[in-house]
Amino acid sequence: MDAWAAVGVGDPAPDPCDPPDPPLNVYITGPTELNIGEWGTWIAHPSGGTGNYSYPTLQ
Repeated sequence: MDAWAAVGVGDPAPDPCDPPDPPLNVYITGPTELNIGEWGTWIAHPSGGTGNYSYPTLQ
């Protein structure tokens, strides 16, 4: 793949000596107990990792 990447096709192979990507961490906050009929909201708090990340908000 590196030969093709040298002429502009594809991406070069990763260097095996590169450090690993940082880990993605997530903690979730919200109610710990709900009574029957009650609604609650939980929020994910992501951090670290690489690139963009998202999570859907369901209602």
